[in-house]
Amino acid sequence: MKGLLLSSLLLSEVVTAKPDDGYHYSHAVGWHWYNEPAPQQESPEEKQSQSKPPSAVETMQKIKALGDELRNAAVLDPKSPEKLARWMAFQNYWSDNASQFSATWQKVLLLKPELDYNNRHSHYNATATLSYVQERKSQVNDIKAVNERYGVFFFYRGNAPLDSKLAQVVREFAPQYQMAVMPISIDGVINPELPNSQKD
Repeated sequence: MKGLLLSSLLLSEVVTAKPDDGYHYSHAVGWHWYNEPAPQQESPEEKQSQSKPPSAVETMQKIKALGDELRNAAVLDPKSPEKLARWMAFQNYWSDNASQFSATWQKVLLLKPELDYNNRHSHYNATATLSYVQERKSQVNDIKAVNERYGVFFFYRGNAPLDSKLAQVVREFAPQYQMAVMPISIDGVINPELPNSQKD
């Protein structure tokens, strides 16, 4: 009888046991959709690193470091064709980039001529004289405006050769623009170019 009871108990346990296939209900666990693992959340640092591309400065620093490494590796091992080939490929990349940059520069000047330096300060032979005349007029007007309100004190050393040369320039400059100049000798020696000098 004990054997019958024990076997019936074991048999009932086998019959009532359900396979753990995710579709059967278990009181301790719940329905199968509750057993799905929670999605892993990315840390804020990972999100920032994925969403924020490197800046142009950071990219250029990395490229410069790569170029330095390739060049130095090629120089330190000049018998290695692979290292030299990598350095040459890197150089060719920059040469092609420079050519593209130059072509784009020219295109931008065609699209936006106001950015062209030559339109503001021409250095071409045919237009250089016109630019010079305009610049000279502007300088003369500026000097006249200063001359209306101010004069010039010219301090010099009578025995210094450099001061003597500068005195010649001042002597020619002052009458050309009717500028009031008061020459002052700081060492007491009067320069013959400036006979109306005062002694300091």
